[in-house]
Amino acid sequence: MSIALHDPGEEVRTAALEALEEHHRAVPAVFLRELHRSETVSDVRDAVESLIVEKGDLTLSDVFLRLVLRQEDWSYTAEKAIERLVECRDVDHIARAFAHCIKRDHLEAFASKAYELTALGLTEQAERVVDWCLQHRKEESRAILAVGKLPAIPLARIAEYEEHSNPILRADAIRASEYRKRSGLAVERLRMIYRELQQAVKRTDDDAMWGSLEAIDGIIEFGQREEAIGLLREYYDTVDRLIPGGSFPLRAAWDRLKVLGVVLDHPMYKKDNDVEAYPWPDPSGPFYGIGGGTVHGV
Repeated sequence: MSIALHDPGEEVRTAALEALEEHHRAVPAVFLRELHRSETVSDVRDAVESLIVEKGDLTLSDVFLRLVLRQEDWSYTAEKAIERLVECRDVDHIARAFAHCIKRDHLEAFASKAYELTALGLTEQAERVVDWCLQHRKEESRAILAVGKLPAIPLARIAEYEEHSNPILRADAIRASEYRKRSGLAVERLRMIYRELQQAVKRTDDDAMWGSLEAIDGIIEFGQREEAIGLLREYYDTVDRLIPGGSFPLRAAWDRLKVLGVVLDHPMYKKDNDVEAYPWPDPSGPFYGIGGGTVHGV
């Protein structure tokens, strides 16, 4: 940290910043603020910004916003800064970043955050993002899921996705429809999707792995907690045998079980470790219908 802040050599400082980013330990927010405030060398500043979006905590909402607003050409840093800003749940800052993206014609940067925008009460922004995705055939599952929370957008606009070949889109379209219709039919359809995908999961097909979890998320949302725990245990055991060293889908299943009150021993994941390999939304949710070990209504 001292080298990254004070060493006069640009290459040495950049290397120190990259080492901090790669290390598993947290980096204090006060240090990140000082780095961001004092750095003027462009190459080093790029490394500083990368470190901030990767290691900054939720007290750095204003810094994440500044990283978005200063982007002339879009970049991974700006995309990641938006992701972190949404995690902070700072509605005013998110709205400012959103307005900036509209001016820069970068609305796509919020495509994967459409559902989170609805949960934050940013309905107008969510509608604009979802409308853009559907108009441009941007097949973003979180935008499709958000339609269920946006009455101004007709369900007919996502009806085709209920039979889509991609199981992630199919599961989220069914969930979105159920939010509105309350037909009671969604759980059985989601069970069918889960069962259909199991052979593909055993082939480590990426869409099947994530589609299975989206189907289970819907089963949780619509009140079948114990069934969902059983499916997650089954899924977890299958994926753990396939990829013994751990993987993002395995960690995502482990996280879901943990939130539901089932903590499994795994050499990669510690029971008391809140640092997650895959970004799990704010546990107050109900992004997945669950939070704090309880099932929320949707």
